[in-house]
Amino acid sequence: MKKENLKIAFGAHPSKEDRRNIKDPHLALGVPYPSIYETDISGMTGLLKLRYQKLLGVCVACAITTYVEYLYWKKTGKYTRLSVAFLYLVTKKLIDGNTEEGTSLHSGIKAAMKYGICTESTFPTNYDLIHTQFIRQPIPPEAYTEAINYTIGGYVSVPIDRSLFAAAIFKYGMLLTRMEVGSTWFTPSWLPKDIFPLKKPTVVISGHGIDHHEYDLTKEKSKFGFLNWWSVGWGNKGTGEHLMEDYEPTEAWALTLDSVMQYQDNSPVISGSIWKRLFDIFRSAGTLKAFIK
Repeated sequence: MKKENLKIAFGAHPSKEDRRNIKDPHLALGVPYPSIYETDISGMTGLLKLRYQKLLGVCVACAITTYVEYLYWKKTGKYTRLSVAFLYLVTKKLIDGNTEEGTSLHSGIKAAMKYGICTESTFPTNYDLIHTQFIRQPIPPEAYTEAINYTIGGYVSVPIDRSLFAAAIFKYGMLLTRMEVGSTWFTPSWLPKDIFPLKKPTVVISGHGIDHHEYDLTKEKSKFGFLNWWSVGWGNKGTGEHLMEDYEPTEAWALTLDSVMQYQDNSPVISGSIWKRLFDIFRSAGTLKAFIK
């Protein structure tokens, strides 16, 4: 199956490890969340009709732009269509520093946080271009000026866990995730059966950036739903689903308009002050000798 016959593209590279990234401590402590939940995006009418990446590897920019649109719609009550082209080009030119097709979720997040995203009307996204043409587009100065109005305040990484995923979707509305994609994502005309829930690919074609926005934890296996960028003709009007126990994302991020401390060391090493507190607790409880043994 040749890529040009699929009429879609990928482009989500794995994010590099960065110890400065932090996790939301409240998720691990147990954020109360319902067993079934779907984020309301009713005010973002026609969203998936606007996101059809075709043969461009801009899935990460599609996913982040949609997430940021959702955050501002939730805050202001007004839907503003933002430019996928702007975020992708800024990420490639000012974060990645290369013209390779596709980018990582982390690079796109950093671009959205530092530079923001301008509106689609200021810098329209032409999905009919090939990548070599797309990457050479000049960004108008007014796009940079406007983009500052649509930045994110922070982000947190979310461990791959059904409970933490559900808590994060309920708290943040969406989760920006990377899935490994194989042939199971496609529905040829000769295949009469439904492809959902999607199965883990035996042969990985590429990585793909999407937005998880719903879940159902009432069954033995948890089901998570997401928004995709392959037109409303794909899946269930442009959305898909998978069972977490059978098919996990490789990474996940929650975005917020609020400020988040981004440079906290997230390593599992226990600090000296914590060791001292533990020492004092054991000593006061009279169990220090047993603990040492």
